[in-house]
Amino acid sequence: MSKPSSEDYRRVRRDYADAIEQFKATNEVLSELGRSTSDPDAVLGTVMESARRLCRCQAAAVYIIENSIFRLASSVGLSDEFARHVTELPIAIDRGSLVGRTALDRRIQKVEDVATDMEYARKDLQQTGGIRTAMSAPMLLDDEVIGALSVYRRQVNPFNAREEALLEGFAAQAAVVVRNVHLVRALEDRGAELARRVEQMEALSDVGQTVGSSLVLDEVLSNIVKNAVRFAGCDGGSIMEYLEDERCFSVRSAYASSPALLARLRTIRIELEATLVGRAAREGHPISVPDLLVVDLDPNLRLLYDDG
Repeated sequence: MSKPSSEDYRRVRRDYADAIEQFKATNEVLSELGRSTSDPDAVLGTVMESARRLCRCQAAAVYIIENSIFRLASSVGLSDEFARHVTELPIAIDRGSLVGRTALDRRIQKVEDVATDMEYARKDLQQTGGIRTAMSAPMLLDDEVIGALSVYRRQVNPFNAREEALLEGFAAQAAVVVRNVHLVRALEDRGAELARRVEQMEALSDVGQTVGSSLVLDEVLSNIVKNAVRFAGCDGGSIMEYLEDERCFSVRSAYASSPALLARLRTIRIELEATLVGRAAREGHPISVPDLLVVDLDPNLRLLYDDG
């Protein structure tokens, strides 16, 4: 058996050092996940910095798929100009970019020199970022590509198999971070919805107390319309009373409406058969109009529109 050469010895030492670095990087990411569950940017930053260092490159970026395009979520080693450029001109999911190919093929993609790659259509990214050699790995959640982790070199220097395996692992960690973000956002949305419901129940309780404690109808109606406007997120509102003998409606109470508007509303006939209010009453359910500018205006809607 031949004696190991000095080159073999150096390679073993290099592989050992790389393994130690990879172990340290994994621990850093896990530690950051434990400390910063509410700060995903910090965790992504750790993932990207580790990928940049261990893959021996100058820049790294995480792209997230939103509305069928790639959005730059975070980056290290890339300029603010690059970030603004990608925001203004998002990356499509096609073969004209490295992340596009990554999403389509669902596997790691490499380009030895983007300046000479005939299929690489986003030369603007290469010029703005000074990119020459690039590698991108898909971020997968439940077998769905949700984004990509890319690393860049500013000189032509192809990535090797070890660096490819490293990037694949870092992309999986980045996907975990994004999943945690989605879970946190879902919990926050749920909390906000519960808070809104509590607020609505409190308002209904206030109305109930007013109804029970007051014999003044206008006071009760005013309280009701005030809460209706508040929870609908509107600028004003009114309650109308139906006059059966006249087959029309009369404004009984209003909130956040000018005295002039209220006076004008009380001078017109809001008929059962010819108005939006009447239609809602006849059909027995709410009716909304997103934009009064694009519909025929009955007398009531005309006054509201003219008032702004």
